[in-house]
Amino acid sequence: ISVITAVQVMNNARGDYTIIPLFMKDGEIIIPKHPKQFSSYTQKIQGKKAVFSKGGVKVGRKILPLDCVILANHGGEGEDGTMQSILSYFQIPYSTAKAESMSLCMNKYLFKQYLKGINIPYVEGEKIQRGETPSFFPCILKPNHLGSSIGVQVVNTYAEYQEKSEISFAFDEEILAEKFLLDFEEYSIASIYDGEEIILSDIEKEIATDRFFTFSEKYQKDNTVREIPARIEESRVEEIKNIVEKVVKDLSLYGVVRTD
Repeated sequence: ISVITAVQVMNNARGDYTIIPLFMKDGEIIIPKHPKQFSSYTQKIQGKKAVFSKGGVKVGRKILPLDCVILANHGGEGEDGTMQSILSYFQIPYSTAKAESMSLCMNKYLFKQYLKGINIPYVEGEKIQRGETPSFFPCILKPNHLGSSIGVQVVNTYAEYQEKSEISFAFDEEILAEKFLLDFEEYSIASIYDGEEIILSDIEKEIATDRFFTFSEKYQKDNTVREIPARIEESRVEEIKNIVEKVVKDLSLYGVVRTD
């Protein structure tokens, strides 16, 4: 998904830009030989190795200055504040919020505490570590630091939790157990924020065919039903947009953000 995003950015960039693609894996940075071709990433990456340097990247003895890094990473180090911290250290501007905000947003349990503190409704949940058991069933288990519904599953009983929890723990040392909602609607909205003006998209209603919106439905299925704009009353539209605007401004969530 990260590669698809990056290739789309490169192929659709407008203006007089010199694009330097940086592919990161296993602690290495590579500038791919054919960065705009998906096939370049399905085998061993061919290209030049690079390392971050003050204000840019160093390739061999040459330093390539970077005006701004467009972070196309989905999840992991691209969204948990790690990349933001590295780029800040090397004094390189980037396209997302700062490290502390990114780290908070990628920790489901801490983000709930933040929402509680500013009186925004949220689904109740508790943080679980290995050897611990949720205090309620049925519940939905989520790796505490991941997105895209990876490792998410519904458990109805203690016996089922014993059987399935290791799947979630395989992705994270901490998991979140949330109350499993049966009667709910799920909405998404995008925002762009430059520190002054917030632009909000139409609200999208996601209609899952399973009991929750899975990774497959988000990224792989062609028949996922999406209602854009969502056919909901104007008061609900205003409520959703007010919540998103408050959180985006409060946490300085610069760049493009999707809120579910």
